Amino acid sequence: MQDSRTIKECLDKLLSESDRVFIVPHNRPDMDALGSAIGMALICKKNKKRCFIVIDDNIEKLESATRKVIEEVSGEFDIIKAIDIPNLITDNSLMVAVDVNKDYLISTKKYLDDFRNVFVLDHHKTDEHTI
Repeated sequence: MQDSRTIKECLDKLLSESDRVFIVPHNRPDMDALGSAIGMALICKKNKKRCFIVIDDNIEKLESATRKVIEEVSGEFDIIKAIDIPNLITDNSLMVAVDVNKDYLISTKKYLDDFRNVFVLDHHKTDEHTI
């Protein structure tokens, strides 16, 4: 576990080197994951970075509170599906996993190697499946 200053410095460095940021919560995002994704998107906007929140689930099947928030913010943030990544990724793109650290819990698992940098911001225990 890193201290908050180290995390901020690392994120600042990665953002400064990146032109696009793909923010990925866990599959079937709950309010914790969605709030983390929106917060990261706001950080990206503040740093003038183009960002995309990747939600692969059928939004209509998500929990009603989560669905409502997604609908409310969809005009302010680019919300995409994982299948859109190949058309949007660049050599300087950054993937930020929020509220998740397991590769099998994200919709972007098959694209992990396409990103030069992947930043994980999470509080769950690590194991052999940790990104």
